[in-house]
Amino acid sequence: MSQHVLPLPVLKPQSKPLVPVVTGTTVTDSVPAVGVTNYPRPVVESVPAVGVTHYTLSDTDTTFMRAYASAIKNKFQLDVGDRYSMLISPVTQRGIAAGNLIPPEITNYLVYKLADSLQYSNNPSYTGGSAGSYIEQMRSYIDWVDLQHQVSAQNIDVLKPLNEALKLASDKYWDLVQTGSELYEKVKHLYPGLDFWQWAKLAYPLLEAANAAMKIATTEVYQAMQRFYGPNYAALSTYMNNLTSAKSPYDLPGYNQAAVADDVLIEAAISAANSGDPMANNNFADSIIRVPTYSMASYSNTVQGWIDAAKAGATRDVVITVDSDKGENTSWEEFGFPEVDPTLHGRAAVWSLFSAQVYNDKGELEPRRLDTRGLTETMSLRLSMIGIAKFDILSGEWDLPDIKTLFPNRLPNAPDILDPKLARMVSLLVGYDVELRVKFSSALRGPQEGPDWSTQKVNQVDQIIKDVQENGGSLSVFGFRVPVQGTNDKSPEGAPGIPSAPGIPVKLPGSRPPGNSDGGASGRATLGSPLQRVDTKFENVNWSKEDGELVLTPTKGQVYPTILGAVAQRFQ
Repeated sequence: MSQHVLPLPVLKPQSKPLVPVVTGTTVTDSVPAVGVTNYPRPVVESVPAVGVTHYTLSDTDTTFMRAYASAIKNKFQLDVGDRYSMLISPVTQRGIAAGNLIPPEITNYLVYKLADSLQYSNNPSYTGGSAGSYIEQMRSYIDWVDLQHQVSAQNIDVLKPLNEALKLASDKYWDLVQTGSELYEKVKHLYPGLDFWQWAKLAYPLLEAANAAMKIATTEVYQAMQRFYGPNYAALSTYMNNLTSAKSPYDLPGYNQAAVADDVLIEAAISAANSGDPMANNNFADSIIRVPTYSMASYSNTVQGWIDAAKAGATRDVVITVDSDKGENTSWEEFGFPEVDPTLHGRAAVWSLFSAQVYNDKGELEPRRLDTRGLTETMSLRLSMIGIAKFDILSGEWDLPDIKTLFPNRLPNAPDILDPKLARMVSLLVGYDVELRVKFSSALRGPQEGPDWSTQKVNQVDQIIKDVQENGGSLSVFGFRVPVQGTNDKSPEGAPGIPSAPGIPVKLPGSRPPGNSDGGASGRATLGSPLQRVDTKFENVNWSKEDGELVLTPTKGQVYPTILGAVAQRFQ
């Protein structure tokens, strides 16, 4: 534990001291911390990524999703076991930006947002959404722990002045921390190499004295609480302190870390880095906050190595072939999902193998779906990339993975949190410079067989691509979503349509999501996330009508890999 972390969480202004609630002579069996209300904390429903459509997947779509999961599992040699599950991700989902041109504070924030996002344990699709915050649910769980000790009214009277003394001491301490921090910013140039705590020990004796007074008050509360609530109180309070330290606005190494959470600044830095230019630190120095510590060993160095290799002309030697037979002969249980929610496609973001949205005469988008019933073997998928890696997610000293084992008893009406319907992220699976190659047989590129699109029999590859070319809309291929604007008056004004000459590599002029301002000239395929604003650029989409091959290639030099999947651990 850091020498600056106190035995009790007394951070200000985000938290009050974690001491019992004293309400007159009321006798309580077990009580939460001061200022903590016993009510269920909100759990955010799984939020689909931007650009991911809610489809009811066909049997072929789900077959290829399982086949993809099988290919990823085999490539990374994963053994999910009883408590783990493997999530799969659309192959356009941007990974965490890192490397020499990305400020570490941005990487820290992106790691935190991904690692802290809980997932539903019956949803095999990871698209950047969240079922809640792990650290927030940890704290809520502790708030509702029942120590199973009754406290008399007389003992509560003993605790009351001790609580008040601790509050006064902690308030004074953190007021001095705030004042000292402001002073340190003004004079730190006179103390090169010293952080705030080192400077305070040398030149700010008031803080040391206040810290000593607070420790005395803390010890007195501890001793009383252990007499009244039993020996588990000290351990519980320490864990509460650790979680509060993780959320502190002050620098507490091992518990929290510097981060930049401003989406605009993050996107600006990533855009600059993709262009080969670093973003000056003074552009975001005032936006640095503290977030709970999460990390992935060697992540930044590995990403930078891939970036360097790409610049040196490295080829995509790592190949993952998606075999449809693997999808037909496997079940989700083999990937750690004993159950998959039957309403999954109604609330979770999923992606189809091949689909489109096309503008009609009224300027409305209509779906186009490829009818693949009974034709699974007529398609093949292959992913090629420069490198792949599995990164284990490490949390800071605040984490207590076995909290439910240590404190199994909870107060009546405690909310359902950290329960088996949820899982926490433990590993990230990524690839760099990922190319997707899809081969369609002639059976899927044949002539039209139905009177209209509702028959689901005219949605052949050639016709769908032609319809998007002529009318505008967007094309989605196994997660690669390419916005396209057509040449007629049915689609929005803007970029021209796709050249229709067969066999010629075509550039799909894309349109940026609302709020972006490149005028649709980037050819940007988007698959967004409420966590990271996932946004992957693709320069060219190569379609050969004769060969029936569609190739989607990422832009060179990106400062992030592609997320291929993740490993999550279910709560017991």
